[in-house]
Amino acid sequence: MEGAYLERAKEGDEVALNFLMDKYKDFAYSIALKVCNDQELAQDIVQNAFINVFLSIHKFRSESKFSTWLYKIVYRESLKLKKATMTTTDLDELNDVYLGNKDANSNTIKNERKNIIRFALDKLNAKERLVMDLFYLNEKEILEIVDITKLSKSNIKVLLHRGRKSMKQILEKYLKEEIQEIL
Repeated sequence: MEGAYLERAKEGDEVALNFLMDKYKDFAYSIALKVCNDQELAQDIVQNAFINVFLSIHKFRSESKFSTWLYKIVYRESLKLKKATMTTTDLDELNDVYLGNKDANSNTIKNERKNIIRFALDKLNAKERLVMDLFYLNEKEILEIVDITKLSKSNIKVLLHRGRKSMKQILEKYLKEEIQEIL
């Protein structure tokens, strides 16, 4: 079904292009946000990327998935508009999230753990954060990440290894005893 929309979009059908953009807008935003760590800037990045897609969709050669091509554009646009910087999160926020209500139901605990993981991800450098997000949270294969980021396969593997190691250290530093419950 997506293939039909893609072909129509390449021929100039705006409805088909809007369908594709709508399908991938959330993930495009998530990539931009991971790189720049600024919601407004991420929105600008996605808007600029979608303009680029609109202007160049007719050049898309289907050598990769449309989503991979789009994410490459978003990633490059992200690098253009914002140098990657790490976000600092106040430790009190982390304590509130994790130590808040000990008697919470399992959904609340799961949400707390997701927030802790996000906290740790935010502490990683931009490349590690992006690669970890693409691989673990968005379940992209290493070759797809290579296509999106233009980093080498071995570099992706190194970033994944370093990211896991860094996350473990971050979680150990901030959570000490609680880390066993999360991991």
